[in-house]
Amino acid sequence: MKSLLAFLLFLLFSLTAHAQSIFEEPAVTRMMASFIEYNRANTQVRGWRIQIISTTDRRVMEDVQSRFKRRYPEFELLFVHQNPYYHLKTGAFLSQQDARPLLKKLQRDFPAAFMVSDEIQITEVLTYLNNNIE
Repeated sequence: MKSLLAFLLFLLFSLTAHAQSIFEEPAVTRMMASFIEYNRANTQVRGWRIQIISTTDRRVMEDVQSRFKRRYPEFELLFVHQNPYYHLKTGAFLSQQDARPLLKKLQRDFPAAFMVSDEIQITEVLTYLNNNIE
């Protein structure tokens, strides 16, 4: 028993004696700090949304908006007015491939829906990654 205890103490001592420290170069530290600061300041990326409608008639847009919210309450709807057009968009994806399943789903009820490139928040992308789109 004493020999086993002595062996374990020896093993523990030898493992702690050979532990090495890793030192980060100052240039790497500065680069990582710069990377963190950049990502905190830049929360938008170029991505893809599904545009449901683009119209100059506000009443038509409001009708489509109501139908969409009733049919798809789980998806956020983005309203954009660029005079004279009213746009309704949904989704936030990093690639067209990621957006395609939602586009196919929405085209059943909104056949004119199509993908558009847009500035999106990183947090929006996370929302749609977790949403099961079938």
